[in-house]
Amino acid sequence: MNKGEKTKQHIIETARKLFAKKGFGAAKTSELAAAAGISEAAIYKYFSGKKELLLACVTPYEEEAGLELGLKELTVKDLLEEYVLAKISWVEKNREQIEILISESLHHPELSEMYLNHIDKPNSYEEEIERRMQQGEMRQTGDFFLFRLALTSSILNILNHKRYQLKKEFDFSEEMRREVVQLVLFGMVGE
Repeated sequence: MNKGEKTKQHIIETARKLFAKKGFGAAKTSELAAAAGISEAAIYKYFSGKKELLLACVTPYEEEAGLELGLKELTVKDLLEEYVLAKISWVEKNREQIEILISESLHHPELSEMYLNHIDKPNSYEEEIERRMQQGEMRQTGDFFLFRLALTSSILNILNHKRYQLKKEFDFSEEMRREVVQLVLFGMVGE
């Protein structure tokens, strides 16, 4: 990555934190420049405007490669456990992007398309879970989109609750990860 690409990425990461914390409308480019340690003009060297920067900020990090390997061989319990653990890790990694998408999509309809392309796009785990539901191997959840949305939102809400309760950033402990897995298993498998 060359110096220009590093600077652009630094601007995106700084803006992501600022937009997630203050909201897009409340965040000023002068504030962003100061936080990033650059001039305001440097922002406009890389982005035509604040709106273009917003769009760059909400692109989530992709899920880990290789999700499709061996999923059909897993038991229902193992499949759900791996899925929930992967979803927790993904939400932790993309927390700011998700928060921005949720809070700003009402004001910026073009973000809804990004939401559909990134967050609503089923991964290999979800496709396998849906296939097994259709084959009767596990309980139907009604609308599987609502289940996926509820899981993502629940993980995000747990992280935010702990952030405000503890007054610091928070990541899921192994014990908490297992508790979330057990909640999903109880609801989908009955155990």
